[in-house]
Amino acid sequence: KKKAEEEKAKAFELGREYIASLKEGDMITFVYGTGAQRRTATLPIDKKGGASTVQVIYTPEMLGPLSKTNKRNIRYDKIVVPENFKTN
Repeated sequence: KKKAEEEKAKAFELGREYIASLKEGDMITFVYGTGAQRRTATLPIDKKGGASTVQVIYTPEMLGPLSKTNKRNIRYDKIVVPENFKTN
């Protein structure tokens, strides 16, 4: 469990650094959903901000029947960081 927490913290930090290197409108790939419903998507950044998330706008097919908005905040640890990204 402790190792999983460390991995998540590492992924969060890497995602935060990666997002900091991008600007609004740049495309990001991220993981969304849970369990068997887990998928990846690539969408443009709608808004950077928040200490732990970046905002994107889901496409209609990504939304569930109970969704009230298409704006979603993606946690930094859910960002798929390209392997060629270099950290400082």
